[in-house]
Amino acid sequence: MTHTQTHNHDNLASAMKLQRCCWTIACALSILCTTQASLAATISGSLQEAFDYPDATSFINSSTLNGGQGWNANGTTDPNAAAANWGSILNAGNNRTATSPGLTYTATGYLAASGNKLTLDAAAANATQNIGRTLGGQTIDTGSTYFSLLMSKNNDTIRTINWAFFNGTTERFAVGQIGAAAGNTAGNIALLMNNNNPAGLVQNTISPIAMGIGVTHLIVGRIDWNATGNETVSLWVDPTDVTSEGLAGATYLSTSGFELTAITAVRPFVGNTAGALTAVSANFDEFRLGGTWESVTSGAVVPEPTTGVLAGLGAISLALSWRRQKGR
Repeated sequence: MTHTQTHNHDNLASAMKLQRCCWTIACALSILCTTQASLAATISGSLQEAFDYPDATSFINSSTLNGGQGWNANGTTDPNAAAANWGSILNAGNNRTATSPGLTYTATGYLAASGNKLTLDAAAANATQNIGRTLGGQTIDTGSTYFSLLMSKNNDTIRTINWAFFNGTTERFAVGQIGAAAGNTAGNIALLMNNNNPAGLVQNTISPIAMGIGVTHLIVGRIDWNATGNETVSLWVDPTDVTSEGLAGATYLSTSGFELTAITAVRPFVGNTAGALTAVSANFDEFRLGGTWESVTSGAVVPEPTTGVLAGLGAISLALSWRRQKGR
């Protein structure tokens, strides 16, 4: 065999090795992408719902309402998953509408809200209104997850007004005003863990913040997931500077007393059947969920490459580098 033939043979063998390497990497990335939605993980990208629907839009069971961004397996600006339509899960009542104007809140570093708001109106005694939405296929149980939302109360009542996080159809925790036969927060903002009242009721007993009437509150929260024990949920209420987590000041509430397993869906709620109490009407707006403080305060949807994809890109880079060295 001549020198030229030997060189060509080596180049062919190198090319075949590179092809097999790239094929293996491509297969691994394909498996990662196809299973990402079903495997529990950190949040991918971020989600936002500004309730930018026409005034008087009704949120019905099994609706086609699918606004906002990031409600998909990747948390990106790609189209939201059909399974993330409002009303596909966790429904009760029929007085659920988009109303104008939207809620507003002013804090340094806070991205201004847009669109209208969601109003849930339990007009009758003991009535309940709620409507749920999945996270577009994501199951989150690792790392740190941040969330924020605006909420306000329209009438004088101690009945329940909250935004809850679910794993499937199991409520994991809720934030807002809790009022039920078992226990209530006397109109103050609190946490209810694992829908276990009163054992799961976590309150600020030193300087509680009342929901009030016609007062818009900014709620910012962080979930620190723990693979071997209880999660930690921390809450800030009405911070004046959200430029960074540090500038937001001390937390309003924090608890590490409960195992949450995972979150896959959210549900705003008003009502309960704690006796013949007065009607309850409340508003929710500008819900954001992400993996960083900034993604839920100063930014909207922020797509973030997953660790696996980055590793795959690194492997491709190494393969190409190896190929260049062999060609010398």
